[in-house]
Amino acid sequence: MKYYKMIRYCFLPVLVLFFMSCEKAIPDGHEALALTTYDNYDELTTIRTAITEQLKNQLAFIDPYAFLSENQRAEFKQKMETEMATFQGVQLSEILRTYVQQEVISPSFSIAYSKLMDAYQNDGSTRDFAFANARLERELTNIKENPLLTIAEKKQLVTMGAVFQGANQYFLDIGFQLPDDEASLARGGCSWKESWNCITEYTGGGMLVGLGVGIGMGPGGGVAFGVGTAAGFTLGVIQVIRGENGPCCESLDCNLVLGVSLRFDDCTPTATYQAYGFGADNTTLNWANTGGTPATATTPTSNPRLVITQDDPAVAVSTDIVAVCVDGTTEANNLSFTRNLAELVRSVSGVSLLGPDQIYPGETYTYTGYGISANSNYASQWFVDGGTIIASSNNSATVRWDNDLSEGRLQLQVANNCPGGEQAVFTISVSGDGPIP
Repeated sequence: MKYYKMIRYCFLPVLVLFFMSCEKAIPDGHEALALTTYDNYDELTTIRTAITEQLKNQLAFIDPYAFLSENQRAEFKQKMETEMATFQGVQLSEILRTYVQQEVISPSFSIAYSKLMDAYQNDGSTRDFAFANARLERELTNIKENPLLTIAEKKQLVTMGAVFQGANQYFLDIGFQLPDDEASLARGGCSWKESWNCITEYTGGGMLVGLGVGIGMGPGGGVAFGVGTAAGFTLGVIQVIRGENGPCCESLDCNLVLGVSLRFDDCTPTATYQAYGFGADNTTLNWANTGGTPATATTPTSNPRLVITQDDPAVAVSTDIVAVCVDGTTEANNLSFTRNLAELVRSVSGVSLLGPDQIYPGETYTYTGYGISANSNYASQWFVDGGTIIASSNNSATVRWDNDLSEGRLQLQVANNCPGGEQAVFTISVSGDGPIP
């Protein structure tokens, strides 16, 4: 447990201070960590896909804290919001330099972390998300093979990289852009690079705070490496694109809609669409639907929701949204996307099983069905091999693993209760060798 104590009292301030500007006392006398290998990267695909699906289908509706089990939610929320509200951001390079000097983090971790942020921020500012993801993949390969990084450092870094890749893939898929023209700048907007650098710093800070808070909440790192990271990142994104405490160009000006989430209230091919990502200078959104009713509509940005019904189950709904600015102009490009509501209402999408895969036998851990609470049609069942489920809900389970556990499994079965609904199975294989040392 010595490493956990170091993380709890030393590394948490580092992660928090990435995004903040006050000084915290750093305890002295921490021993150097042993060099280790880490080769279980299967969860990267899960995290990457979960972030992309979260942005694609659920962002505007979901509460980030719903990712957490109920018995963790209040504590996580209080710590997360306190840390995010109390401090101001500082330069990452200065934070890394200071804490390398104080031997809170290793020089190898500092270098790898800086390269990840460069790939996410600097390459993204050139609008080349595919190149950014390719560079992230190279950095992740280097991290996996780096003998100077500890197990915990590797898992922290690869989790961050997977979240960055998931967001980049979403931005790539939807053709994400911010205005960079004279009209936008005249209204007080930022250039693309200024906006993107601010967004990535803020959301990256939110992710790191979530990671740090998660690490501090208990042994095993399950909240930290899975739910905490995703919750922190998503909270940061939501705050930026809704203008809630977002520091980026004050209001993000009047920009193209970033995306649309949808929610089903029953099993009919009717969904509530909600647009997000526009700035305070947007006044209305003009919707045009092919294959859906209504065919056209205008919504105020104060309530950018539209209920759309698919006309023919065999023909998907294609939607175009044009953002109208306060001066009556529209952005040069509109957001266009196609969704088959008749298929989506029966699907299981945006769901992942997250939690610790390295545990102490005989101890209790909580696992989360990420994304289940966003769809009222989902029902779940939990199954365990090598432990006992002592409490469960639709989206979380608390497991006490057996005292003699060597290897175990936790399975989450999710069913869409609509007629003809899909079923999906998610599994975590657990090692009883103890949490990441």
